[in-house]
Amino acid sequence: ISDQWACSRIQESFLLLMQMELPMETILAAARIATRSLAKSLIVLNPAPMPRNGLPEALVSLIDIIILNQVEATQMLKLEPISGALNPEQCLRAVQRYGQQFQHDWTIVVTLGKDGVIITAGQDCEIVHVPAVDLSKIGKQVVSTVGAGDCWTGAFCAFLGDALGQNDENKQQFHSSSNYKTALLRAAASFACVAAALSVSKSGAQESIPKRDEVEEASACLA
Repeated sequence: ISDQWACSRIQESFLLLMQMELPMETILAAARIATRSLAKSLIVLNPAPMPRNGLPEALVSLIDIIILNQVEATQMLKLEPISGALNPEQCLRAVQRYGQQFQHDWTIVVTLGKDGVIITAGQDCEIVHVPAVDLSKIGKQVVSTVGAGDCWTGAFCAFLGDALGQNDENKQQFHSSSNYKTALLRAAASFACVAAALSVSKSGAQESIPKRDEVEEASACLA
């Protein structure tokens, strides 16, 4: 794959999802290209594995949405877990303050496994809790949790991409209306929780990722 091809794809994309299994200079270059794109790319980071020295300010300032679990949050903030695990709300607020020291308000998603996820968008937005799915309600049970986090992140970003990618009015509302943004993030997280729940009902990592129609069917059953 040529550098020119990669650059053009990023420039054309509404959403760029990155994690940390690439060199930092590559991640920074991709994020900088996305910020200059005509599509005004939404930059999403899943900081896994967390760099030993944390995230550089140059990267933090470019991120729109950060998705991390409690272990990654603890590593990033260099905090000691409280009684074996960070309190979820304390964890989220600490990540929020971490961004603010760089004069940056980012949307923060902290995944909590069987307890779902918590989200906040900017310092004035409420903390939103989206519960995990009870598999028994759709006649399934847990087989393997391998790949569940990756499935959740992919489904979350796919939902946002569908909602915003081809609709300029929705894009504008996402950036200007905190109510619209919070509602859309909640809907995306709910969709992702269903996708992740379905994934743990099967074995394997990629093989367990459900198709969109499976997620929509299960969502309808849970409504």
